Amino acid sequence: MNSDTHSSPVPDASATGGIDDDAVKWHLALRDSQGTAEHAALQRQFRQWLEDASHRAAYEACMRDWARLDPLRDHFRAAPAASVRAAAVRPRRRVRLLGAAAAFAMALAAAGLAWQMHAYADFALLGARQFETPLQKQAALAMRDGTRVDMDVGTTLRVAYSGQRREVTLESGVAFFDVARDMQRPFVIHTGAGEVSVLGTAFVVQRLPDGLRVDVARGHVRVTPAGRAEAVDLTQGQSVRLRHRQFDGVRPIDSRQVAAWREGRLVFDRDTLGDVGEAISRRGVWTVHVDDSVRQLPVTLAVQLDDVANALQSLSDILPVAVARSGRVLTISARAQAAVGQGPGQIDPQSSVSRARGNR
Repeated sequence: MNSDTHSSPVPDASATGGIDDDAVKWHLALRDSQGTAEHAALQRQFRQWLEDASHRAAYEACMRDWARLDPLRDHFRAAPAASVRAAAVRPRRRVRLLGAAAAFAMALAAAGLAWQMHAYADFALLGARQFETPLQKQAALAMRDGTRVDMDVGTTLRVAYSGQRREVTLESGVAFFDVARDMQRPFVIHTGAGEVSVLGTAFVVQRLPDGLRVDVARGHVRVTPAGRAEAVDLTQGQSVRLRHRQFDGVRPIDSRQVAAWREGRLVFDRDTLGDVGEAISRRGVWTVHVDDSVRQLPVTLAVQLDDVANALQSLSDILPVAVARSGRVLTISARAQAAVGQGPGQIDPQSSVSRARGNR
């Protein structure tokens, strides 16, 4: 190799203090090799190193921290020329020490900002970021534009922000979106059944086995089935369900009850018993079997998540059903006669189901 050729050695894991150190060295090696003959080969080796998930995570963390140094780097570039000239005449060793000290000070000053940046779900230098919640826990995601996403239990989604679009893919579960308005960057939620697009609003999207459901608490939402031009626009207090790429029809809802699961309740407004069973079962605590003969019965009720058994067993007071319990399994089936004096799915204000609405 010619003496004037810049060389960027590949980080040697055996000679470092760990994966985090390797990530820093990779960043510096790639940066310093820009414009040299070995840059392409170095990139190929770097991509192989990134195939390990732990390496990728360490490199993302490194780049997040590095990005936060930019404002401080600009500050140091603006140092008075006299100070720069003074530093230039100092012995080389001392200049190196001062440079290292300045870089260390910059890193310390940026540390707090880097931790804040780490909390933003839309910050990723290596593609979309995926988030998951277990069956026992909800989670909240914050975006740098002010958007907030509340994930219900058992939910998986991916966040991919760019300069032109804000995109989220809801792969499973339920999420409440409170979207900051940005006329230049629409916010789009992709699901297997269709997509939901907004500018600024608050709403819930739920993935279902046969499609999706959207409930709007505030603003304006557009729902488009996959592979079709037809779309439905929703405003505050409206809901729509998409089954097999066909809309059931827009219906009114109580916008104050949207995403009630954030407060420990599930609210059903003229939903079917089948919907009730699926919504409770997906949380993993109770399993609700609903017989085919009663799956389509409509019902309006609210269920406290810490009182599921009592709420569902009270259904026999208002619907022609029988509810049996075995451990954590509830089975809802048909019975011979409906309760006298009440229509299907209407809750007596004094019934135990009504008390389960949270009036305690």
